[in-house]
Amino acid sequence: MKRLSQDEYIIKRHKAEVVEADYFGDKVLYLSDGTYLKLFRRKRLISVSLFFPYSKKFALNALRLKKLGVPTVKVINVYHIPSISRTAVHYRPLEGCVFNTPSFNFTDALMFKFGEFLRYLHDNGVYFRSLHFSNVVLTPNNSIGLIDIADTRFLAWPLSLRLRIRNFKHILRYIEDKKILISMLDSFEQGYQSRGKSIVSNQILRDMCMKDFDKN
Repeated sequence: MKRLSQDEYIIKRHKAEVVEADYFGDKVLYLSDGTYLKLFRRKRLISVSLFFPYSKKFALNALRLKKLGVPTVKVINVYHIPSISRTAVHYRPLEGCVFNTPSFNFTDALMFKFGEFLRYLHDNGVYFRSLHFSNVVLTPNNSIGLIDIADTRFLAWPLSLRLRIRNFKHILRYIEDKKILISMLDSFEQGYQSRGKSIVSNQILRDMCMKDFDKN
């Protein structure tokens, strides 16, 4: 992890666009060179992030996804910025179109591909906690990739039924994502089951998707 002085940070921060911020300050900056700087603060005095900062975890997750052949952001560097009590990861964005873009064109073929992609993650022990269409990208070469990858777990075995169901529930919390998924549920199911029969049956998927749907 490289130490970034206050002056160096100010230079990087110059003319940057604030993409995300909260009460405590900037969280994501879009820099003038077209790259991003994602900042992390330690929320507790004593926590795991004291020894293994989220910025390092983000960079490691990017490397692990790359080894699995999953497109994601390209990490340039990881920083410690003492002057603002933050660590940060500097990265190039993943090229492509985010699934939740208003003009995004969902097709049955794409939903099949998304189901196939999610099954691949699950079978390879990847639990992507930030699973919703804001963090899923269709790349220029028609592959599916992930962004906002800090909160991702990698297990040495395929995900259990419990974790798969929990992962599905992440995307179902977003009403618009849920509506799209339900409208193309057949294609998604076919994609998810295309790698062989899964421990998550089509009936389980349908029960989760349709639960409380009328209320939404």
